[in-house]
Amino acid sequence: MSAQRFSTPTPKFKPMNLTKNFPTRYDDLKLPTDARWLSVAAKVAKCLSDGGIVVLHGGKGAGKTFMATDIAKHGTFPQMTFPDHTRRPAIYKTAMRIFLEIRATFRRGSELSELELMDSLADASLLVIDEVQERGETLFEDQKLTAIIDARYMHRRPTLIIGNYETPGDFASSVSPSILSRMQECGGAIHCDWPSFRANKPEKP
Repeated sequence: MSAQRFSTPTPKFKPMNLTKNFPTRYDDLKLPTDARWLSVAAKVAKCLSDGGIVVLHGGKGAGKTFMATDIAKHGTFPQMTFPDHTRRPAIYKTAMRIFLEIRATFRRGSELSELELMDSLADASLLVIDEVQERGETLFEDQKLTAIIDARYMHRRPTLIIGNYETPGDFASSVSPSILSRMQECGGAIHCDWPSFRANKPEKP
């Protein structure tokens, strides 16, 4: 883990963290060189290392998911192992995927119960919830999202929420007061307002 990635020193040969469901498209990409992106990445990594709740919001193509993936692989979090010393995974899910998987547990013959699925999300060393703006904002979804984040908060396990919101108010109006209160206490929202990296990619010859 390089000093450029994070603001705290780490062992030179620290093994990569155990991750689950993170996009593989970022595996071979180099980190952006944009100073603002790197500065925000360091701030987010520090807050998550303290067990915080962070919201990354802004337009598409700002590298929010890439940032989350890099932090998940190389960051340090309060509880990185289970009591039996096996490693806790950092887990990536879109909000829509979470709710689809919860509903799938209601089917007869489901391999997982709803409680088992919720516990797996609550137990992750880091939980990244992406595309949160795509959810339906129903009472069912509000209750499940609040339950997951509250369980993680109670055990000081960090959560990173990502959405294509232009302002913190847009996010605030879409979630429960409980989530906002937890976030304000131990984290915050960061606006990724730099230009899209996708728009700046050079054209192929």
